[in-house]
Amino acid sequence: MKDDQAPMHRIGKNIRWLTARRDALLKRLGKLGPFMGGSLVLIGRTCGNKVHCHCAMGPKHVSLYLTFAKKGKTRTIYVPVDLESEVRRWSQNHRVLKALMGEVSDLNRSIIRRHVQERSRRRDRTD
Repeated sequence: MKDDQAPMHRIGKNIRWLTARRDALLKRLGKLGPFMGGSLVLIGRTCGNKVHCHCAMGPKHVSLYLTFAKKGKTRTIYVPVDLESEVRRWSQNHRVLKALMGEVSDLNRSIIRRHVQERSRRRDRTD
């Protein structure tokens, strides 16, 4: 038996399962914590002490920066060393947030499809 020809009790069960799964994901969203969009990049730069520092001719000083788009322009912010782990966590939380939102949206679309199928089956049975 195809999924679209399933008995009505299976459709109701599937809607309940989809709703429970969605609600569980929404709970995870609430527990996620601070988030921030953007990409973390390492950039090598020379310092102001060009005469006495190795960065003038050799390896550069590496710093962490956050890049993000605002009003169509790429912006860059220096991330201090003492905030690095926290900023990385915020960036990771943003990726998790986007993935969870995608899953919730997919589940909501499935709930709509199942609801429409269930309504059409009810009409077919009453006719």
